[in-house]
Amino acid sequence: MLTPAVMAVCLCGVPDAQASSTALAARGIERAVETMERATLRADSGAYMAVIDTTDPVFAEEQRKWARDLRTRPVDSVDFRVDLNRLSKTPDGHWRAPLTVVWSLPGDDKPYSITYPALFRPLGLPEGAWLYAGRAWEDFPADGVRILLDPEDDSAHEIAEHLAARVAGFRAAIEEDLGETLHAEPTIKLYPDMASLQASIALSYTDPLGGWNEPGESIKILSRPGFVGPRLDATVAHELGHAVSFQWGEAIIEAPWWSLEGIAEVAADPFRESPEAASRDAARRMARDGTLMDFDRLADFRGEAMNHGRHVYVQGRSMVRYITERFGREKRNEWFRAMGKGRSLNDATRSVLGLPFERLNEDWRASLSEGE
Repeated sequence: MLTPAVMAVCLCGVPDAQASSTALAARGIERAVETMERATLRADSGAYMAVIDTTDPVFAEEQRKWARDLRTRPVDSVDFRVDLNRLSKTPDGHWRAPLTVVWSLPGDDKPYSITYPALFRPLGLPEGAWLYAGRAWEDFPADGVRILLDPEDDSAHEIAEHLAARVAGFRAAIEEDLGETLHAEPTIKLYPDMASLQASIALSYTDPLGGWNEPGESIKILSRPGFVGPRLDATVAHELGHAVSFQWGEAIIEAPWWSLEGIAEVAADPFRESPEAASRDAARRMARDGTLMDFDRLADFRGEAMNHGRHVYVQGRSMVRYITERFGREKRNEWFRAMGKGRSLNDATRSVLGLPFERLNEDWRASLSEGE
């Protein structure tokens, strides 16, 4: 059911010219928000994108994927509410107001909601169409990376300051390891809460997470008090690992999920404490306990593998490290490039590493018992 999206705006005591400008903005934003709500409920990604500001290519790509997700994972209900009584104009010409989104998912009785400061702007004249420009961020000054944070999140400023001094080093080391170079300055968004981070990916995304990255998107990090230190470094390096790995080819995102998480974990290893021991010990415990899983059960991000997240990361990291140690970094990267060009896992393994994946898997499992 579609519900009224907008709270009425009061212009009492406002000068006539300003009141006229605010009233035009309010009407335009009302139309845009109503379109967003209808399009979301109907899973109409085209109608949704028609009112999205695509000036920022990173935000545009995130919104395309957000809207596309609705086609296969629609909402059961959704309500967009913008508080126009708190509508204000920003120095760069956008209009800002709190936006609340409330939704439910099929087969899930839990209600979901987020509230955040949202930006809008007219497409042309204020009497015409208006566009949604996303969350209102504070741009933290940094060289070689764009860091966006919630201005009211105290933890985010400390995190941003830490990252501004370290991301360039992370990036250089990971690019050298993976043999690829990012073609654009990375954007890091620091989300103040889990719900906002999840909903920025898709309304259907409900699994807990600390970071996120997909091709063309920002690196999304959950801001937390006291997060500065090795855990933050490893989290950001992992997501940078994803960003650099996506340069291996358009089809790399279709590679088995365990391999993508495995290379991101290995790329982050230099920035975490005791990486080698932790990786080996976790996989060896699984082998000793008989709890290792078939890799084909860990391949599909949206399938069964979602139920086996720990195995995805532990086994993926262990296998990618094994490939690196046995065949060398260059061969490992060539193996990934083959999958980035659309080769299947087994084809890439045969053509680059010289054996079927089944044999590689047997050899890796045998290696887990060596030295015990």
